[in-house]
Amino acid sequence: MVCRPGRIRTRCTGAGLAGHGSRAPARTGSHPAAGLRGRGRVVQRYVRRRRLEEAARALAAPGARLSVSEAAARRHLTDSSHFIRAFEKRYGTTPARFARRPA
Repeated sequence: MVCRPGRIRTRCTGAGLAGHGSRAPARTGSHPAAGLRGRGRVVQRYVRRRRLEEAARALAAPGARLSVSEAAARRHLTDSSHFIRAFEKRYGTTPARFARRPA
């Protein structure tokens, strides 16, 4: 059973997985990804993708005056070199160029 992104947003916990024919993982807390041990990379990729999307939206907003590091930090992407590499891989351009592009 793959936990879909919508379910992660709505607290995909062990109880939410019980009806899908798989052994429900133990609930380890109230975090949205609680109980998804072994599926951590999928959750991490989803969270990273969402944070990159939010940072891109913030950088592209009309009248946005955020620096690249500010946009990253507000999305809890604290390593700016990693953020820039991940952003460039996803969008094909650096965050600075993305922010400067015409609307």
